[in-house]
Amino acid sequence: MLSEYKQLNELEDVYDAEKKQVDQALQKLNELRHRIRRENEQSYDLLIHLKEKMNYSNEASGRMLNNIEEYEHEVNQQLRQNEIKLENYKDELRKEYLKQSEQIEDGD
Repeated sequence: MLSEYKQLNELEDVYDAEKKQVDQALQKLNELRHRIRRENEQSYDLLIHLKEKMNYSNEASGRMLNNIEEYEHEVNQQLRQNEIKLENYKDELRKEYLKQSEQIEDGD
């Protein structure tokens, strides 16, 4: 991953850039999680409106609420899996960076 770099400053630049990309990806996942939560809250508000104003049945509103909750649960699971993958990659990147920087320092 980082073994091709022989200069410490070059290695640091690449490591910092890669780490920044991972952090940005994690931030995007977090923003997506919040956006989906807002959308689900809007869907829930619409469901309440349908139930109150348009005599939407309890059974139908229960099914709809269940669908909203299932969707949010599935999305959160997928987002969490992606976060874990990114965090693991970030850890591996750090280990590789430390290993390679040690080799460069020992080589000097």
